[in-house]
Amino acid sequence: MKKTITVLLSTFILLLFFPAPTSAVTESSSIRPLDLSKAIELALDLSPERELARIQVEKAKLTLRDAKSAKDKADEAEDLGYSMNTYTSDLNVELLVPKAEYGLAEAERYLDLVDDKIRYQVTRAYYNALKTKNNLDVARLAQTRGAELLKNACASFNSGIISKADYLATEAAVEPLNTAVRVAEDKYTLSLMQLSKEIGLEVDTAIELTTELPAPISETIDLQVDEAKALSNSLTLQKARDAFDIQTRAYDFTRRYYPPNVRLYRQVEYDYLKAKISLADAEEAMRIAVRRLYNQVRAAEQAISSAEKALVAAREAARLKELNLRAGVATHADVLEAYQQLSVAEANQAAALFDYHTAKLMYNNLRTGLDPQILGQAD
Repeated sequence: MKKTITVLLSTFILLLFFPAPTSAVTESSSIRPLDLSKAIELALDLSPERELARIQVEKAKLTLRDAKSAKDKADEAEDLGYSMNTYTSDLNVELLVPKAEYGLAEAERYLDLVDDKIRYQVTRAYYNALKTKNNLDVARLAQTRGAELLKNACASFNSGIISKADYLATEAAVEPLNTAVRVAEDKYTLSLMQLSKEIGLEVDTAIELTTELPAPISETIDLQVDEAKALSNSLTLQKARDAFDIQTRAYDFTRRYYPPNVRLYRQVEYDYLKAKISLADAEEAMRIAVRRLYNQVRAAEQAISSAEKALVAAREAARLKELNLRAGVATHADVLEAYQQLSVAEANQAAALFDYHTAKLMYNNLRTGLDPQILGQAD
């Protein structure tokens, strides 16, 4: 019954955002607009990760219940004198409940973070699709410019204004623009498929992006405060701290059983020191990650400014080449080269904006505890 309700709910959600087209509509009219907020809402409703995380919490609760029960039985048996005390059995009983408690805390923490993880994955995929869409628009605009220039070159050649060599050079330079459009179309299609996958839709779902990449917002970043938040909220660090605490308990317990000249003592001591070093390394790695992403955000902000200036310069260079062509001091190939530089500048501007938003997303994730290890993007 529960599965039936889940299927019906998922079907309702899909129909709500993507109603089935009637037989009267054309292929183009079957494309449904989708903004970023709706994409995230859909993903949150359709993603199985939420349910998996919830089940993991329930499993952890049962594990803790069983651990407490086993601990109570072991204590009762010891009180009645029925226990055959050994180092291994006593250590297992000692660590049974703490391990289960940490497992539950980690599962609950991941459940808190899973929605943020879904939001990040969908947002990044949406922004990447916007980037490839912009690149396609740039490629098509370059193709249109090239076709118009080739048309003018043909007219000039037929009028005897330019040589056949100049016309053929222009024709040869225009042809790669058609290939560039096909490549850009393929990349855009793949990015839409990836976005559909992240949302939980069929990968061939026809969607139209209606959200634009927002302009960067200048804000003050307190690096020390954000570093402290990242260290406090990180699930990866929480796991490392829990592992260190378990090894500390095991080491303290072992020291009550054996002297330092026993091999087992040294093994537990080694595991304890290894966990301690691992925790310190994880904390340092987090500090480095915060600093690296902070630098990426600042560098991306500067790159946006540089890209905008380069775009202005490329537009002016293209305008001057057009004037020189009319004055007879530049060839059509010269103008086409200026157009190509303009297309590069247009694409670079979108890439800089995408890099900025991606860096901001990752930086904000660190502050809330969603670090690269949890996202599967560890260096």
